[in-house]
Amino acid sequence: MSPLKRRDRPVLVFDGDCGLCTSSVRFLERHVALRAEHEVLWVDRPGRVSGGADAVGRLLTGAGGA
Repeated sequence: MSPLKRRDRPVLVFDGDCGLCTSSVRFLERHVALRAEHEVLWVDRPGRVSGGADAVGRLLTGAGGA
């Protein structure tokens, strides 16, 4: 299997020695995790996050139900 095989999900690669990169990633991890405690989330392939009823609507649309 080629290491350049196309993935279904995006992958973020960042320099672990870069303070700005590390801080930004940690902020995003906390923000999304906190949000997921309160509502259902849908993350599309480009990485856009939808929540609540919008997330459910996107799920149904993606499944061919709407």
